[in-house]
Amino acid sequence: MNLAAAAIAPLTSTTDAAFTDAAFTDAAGTHGAVTNAADVSLPLLRSILRHRLTPQAARWLADALAEVADDPRAMLRRRFAEVGRRCGRTLLTDVAPAQAAGPDTRRAASAPDVASPPDTAPAAVLAAVPDDMPAAVPGAVPAVCLVWTVDDAVRTLLLAAAPAPATAWAHWVAELYAGGDAAERRGVLRALGSLGPPAPAHPEHPNAPNNPNNPNDPNVLNDLNEQGLALVTDALRTHDPRLVAAALGPYAARHLPTPRWRHGVLTCLHSGIPLRAVADLTRRADAELSRMAAAYVRERRSAGRTVRADALWLADPTPVTCHPPPLVPEC
Repeated sequence: MNLAAAAIAPLTSTTDAAFTDAAFTDAAGTHGAVTNAADVSLPLLRSILRHRLTPQAARWLADALAEVADDPRAMLRRRFAEVGRRCGRTLLTDVAPAQAAGPDTRRAASAPDVASPPDTAPAAVLAAVPDDMPAAVPGAVPAVCLVWTVDDAVRTLLLAAAPAPATAWAHWVAELYAGGDAAERRGVLRALGSLGPPAPAHPEHPNAPNNPNNPNDPNVLNDLNEQGLALVTDALRTHDPRLVAAALGPYAARHLPTPRWRHGVLTCLHSGIPLRAVADLTRRADAELSRMAAAYVRERRSAGRTVRADALWLADPTPVTCHPPPLVPEC
């Protein structure tokens, strides 16, 4: 099945099972949202979008995927920029658009990018806000720091549809990031964790050494990872919580060198990003990171400021692999 068809294909038993795994647990511990830290697969994204997109948005996506597959150089950037307007920017949940929109469907139709959640909606849907909306609670971060959005998922599928030589694919990803707004950059960063090296555009002799179309060649893999790590490093330097959180997803957990990864986690503390946004934190946290967190806690306390519970958890010399970070924001 081609990618365009799979994006709107009926659910199978395999994709149904994906709805019960850890990827479908939001920051509050309830089912319904795809978290920033989750290792998200393309089949899972396609399955969710099957329920989340309106018929008009689904048709647009199918057409866009076909166009990108046919002419990636010309169409990828154009369609990438249109995603939010065409498909929406709500949090990525397993709640159908009609449910998320609430009883006033006319109002939802006039403002498709922001859901009007009913009182019975999951917590993830109640937290849905546009990127540019200030946090409702002083010191809090936007919900998009913790949860994928519909436009993140669509942009990931667009990147997966581009049949390019691996070296060209890495270059296009860098161009999309450099020329994009915050939402487009976040989409690139989240896509890095879901996309392996692209399939060769020309399969002739795909395993030949130094073949730029061979994604398994060590030199090509190094180019891809070098580009991906450059984007992650740039995002961490922005101190924009939307980008910092996305940068510390599964891709960084797998590839970011330990010193830079530790400083990224500390950036989360300084930026107010809950540590549950960091992928594989319990696996990668070490004694040095706990020492750095303890210094952060001492600095906060000496200034008479509150200390987040997850910062205390990280500063505890007890191995953090025993328990996940707490949800309590401050103590």
